[in-house]
Amino acid sequence: DTPLDVQVLAPSSTAPDSSQIGRKALTRFALKHRLPDVVKFDEAMSDVVFGGTSQAFLFAFVDGPTAAAASSGHAGAGSGTVIGRMRTVAGQMPKGLVSFLFVDADDASSTSVLKYFKVKGISRRKRERRPAAAKPFTEMRFLQYDERLDDFHRFAPTREMLDSPNLGQHGITSEQGIAAFLREALAGKLSVTVASDPLPNDWDAGNVKVVVGSSHTAFTEAQPDRGMVMLYHTASCAHCRTFMPIFHDLAARLSHRDDVTFGTLDISKNDVRIRGERDANGIAIEIETTPTVLLYKSISSGGDTIIFDGAFTVDSVAQMLVQHVPQLVLDRH
Repeated sequence: DTPLDVQVLAPSSTAPDSSQIGRKALTRFALKHRLPDVVKFDEAMSDVVFGGTSQAFLFAFVDGPTAAAASSGHAGAGSGTVIGRMRTVAGQMPKGLVSFLFVDADDASSTSVLKYFKVKGISRRKRERRPAAAKPFTEMRFLQYDERLDDFHRFAPTREMLDSPNLGQHGITSEQGIAAFLREALAGKLSVTVASDPLPNDWDAGNVKVVVGSSHTAFTEAQPDRGMVMLYHTASCAHCRTFMPIFHDLAARLSHRDDVTFGTLDISKNDVRIRGERDANGIAIEIETTPTVLLYKSISSGGDTIIFDGAFTVDSVAQMLVQHVPQLVLDRH
């Protein structure tokens, strides 16, 4: 039911030679060319966008009027806006290398996407007070899939890019700005956008390791024979403060084992997502409630993630570990 552009390609175009067409080649070609150069991203398009061949995605977060103009359906829709300039850049790149997407930041259904990319939209009050001639709202983000980690990395333009005087009137949203952002991102020259505390020098000194946003993915990455038990907390959470010594006690009782490791992370200061879990948009789920306890199982135990939903007591958490960590026997004392 998704409306897609149909491309009729002449023999001299980029269509594959009919004498050499195989099923896999035809499938790759169809996946690569099934979308317009720039696509409006929402929940309905998620499977189509992330189910293609591209592993890199450029997102433009725009205001409602800009999104509406680009979605009107007439030829050249969105020309003169950042979306029109994205089409120009997309047309200069190999098809399928990067998917070009825009998000209506004024649409309530875009809240989870805005939150994931750390984009602050315009509040309703500010939107109503904006003069008609105000500069359109636009934020740019780049998303790249990491096959090794089975996760996505987010990138934002650097301050140098945003302040560059060489990008003309439209700055980072000019054709030159968009192309420069893509070049830096594709070349691996940008830092992943992750809110993170500094990693303490003694982060692994105790039975419970201190994990921060920048170390979380590596710490929870599936290991051959070791599971990770993570407690996600905040300093203001009373239940977290009550459960913290219980969690440390359990870690101490299992400190002699090398098949399970314990860690804690303050989600109010650090950006994390649950390994292997995705929402309706295909985006990794972020932890929003505390306390939350997760067991990231070892590869030998299946490598999946268990979300603890029992009472926050030693016995309840221990029962989860006994159930999912092979040959684990917890002495009672």
